[in-house]
Amino acid sequence: MLQHIRERNVKASHLAFMWSKHLPLVIAIRNIAPGGHLGHAKNLSDPLARFDAFVSAQASNLLSLMMLHLVLPLSSSLSPLLAWVSGYVALTVLLAAIGLPLLEFMIGPRSAARSFRWGTQFPRLLMIIVIGVCFGLAFAADSMNWTALVALSLSCGYVMGGIGIVLAHELGHRRSLIDRALLRLLLLSIGFGHYAIEHNRGHHRRAATRDDPATARQKEGFWIFLPRYVIGMLRDSIRLSTEQKGVINEALALAALSITLFFSLFYFLGVQVGMFCLLQSIMAILLVAAIDYVEHWGLVRKEINGKPLNAWDRSILGTAQTIVQI
Repeated sequence: MLQHIRERNVKASHLAFMWSKHLPLVIAIRNIAPGGHLGHAKNLSDPLARFDAFVSAQASNLLSLMMLHLVLPLSSSLSPLLAWVSGYVALTVLLAAIGLPLLEFMIGPRSAARSFRWGTQFPRLLMIIVIGVCFGLAFAADSMNWTALVALSLSCGYVMGGIGIVLAHELGHRRSLIDRALLRLLLLSIGFGHYAIEHNRGHHRRAATRDDPATARQKEGFWIFLPRYVIGMLRDSIRLSTEQKGVINEALALAALSITLFFSLFYFLGVQVGMFCLLQSIMAILLVAAIDYVEHWGLVRKEINGKPLNAWDRSILGTAQTIVQI
């Protein structure tokens, strides 16, 4: 009897030790990736085996989540730089057009995934990387031949539009001066400074209605939608800025700054640097327009008492993590 009690106490002590050892990991798992399975323990009736199997399975899942959520956006943001260093100037296009769709196909729908919180600092770091890589390559354009210049400028535009503007969208909802400065810097650098004004104050309220320039009509082709989108975004941002109290129209001021920036690039740094920035800007705006076209094509929100119902979108896991799960 005493031997049985002693063995039970030893097992309880061992279990308490195991719990205290793994407690920080369990807390992290509960905060970042709740749920999971028990794995394949040899003896599931043994609580120690069950606990070890649970921790092992969740640690593996947590590592996979961190790799997916951190590596995907970082590798995509750095891909133009890697393409320039390696000499494979089409690397970004291959990753975006082939690698990411294949990854999404293998992973499956996002509904089977778990949520992940990036926090405050990671989006800022990612935005700094995007701006640094794209500006750095632009300033190195004089050393490139025209084939590499076109390929890398379009690659930077892909990153600017697919990741940078998405981050700008997210940072635009924050009140921190750092976040707003990063937002303005990126949008100004591609001549799209008015995007944050129209998107946050206009599109959010009018998405999937006929008043929204970012919502494509049913059966409307992309090249018909594109001029309406670009002109409508600028027009509505000017109107929204006029409604704000202030001496300066913010949308017009941002447009003037972008024009001054591009003129200065061509005049002071040369044609190649200027063309690099111009091509990456065109690519970024085309990509954002294409995203809005696909996401909102033919959508019409029902109205109750003259007000549109709420709307939301859903993406699959690979893209969601690359663009920081907008």
